[in-house]
Amino acid sequence: MEEIIYGYGGKKYTVEKLKDLCPSSSEITDQNKIERETHRLKIYHSERYNSQVENLPGEIWVRLSQKGWEKIFVSNQARIKYLKDDGNFEFLNQDEDPGRSDFGYLVIDPEKKYPELHEVAYPRVYKLVAMAFLGKNEYEGDGSVIHHIDNNGYDNRPENLIWLTEEEHKQIHSTR
Repeated sequence: MEEIIYGYGGKKYTVEKLKDLCPSSSEITDQNKIERETHRLKIYHSERYNSQVENLPGEIWVRLSQKGWEKIFVSNQARIKYLKDDGNFEFLNQDEDPGRSDFGYLVIDPEKKYPELHEVAYPRVYKLVAMAFLGKNEYEGDGSVIHHIDNNGYDNRPENLIWLTEEEHKQIHSTR
């Protein structure tokens, strides 16, 4: 019997189920189609993540408690805001990691307005969401990795993220 892996909200998965939910690049043959879809997803998610609306419908905010991240608030809609010294919040812009546009992951504060957030290069949004809603800190390096269930690095909502061992992650991304 395959080991159960628990995702956000206690949802149960197996490695095989996660493989089925995660299309591999070998299954997609039309490069132009991939590029168009990636561009569409980036625009869709960027508009939502970078919205300055105070609260989106059903949005829940969590303050990070991990050392060095206490000024960061993360929502279940994968939006990030920063608590400034004056007590006001500023929504942090999200964009692709500068210089790595082929990588497909969003980072916060790409223009580095807040240098204290950049001890770890450009902080990746999915890692902050996982810290807030899935209960670990990948920056501490315990060997586990965060996996995007649908293989879409722009969809950083907690229900699309799951903690895996490195071995489980390799199994999911291996070719069949």
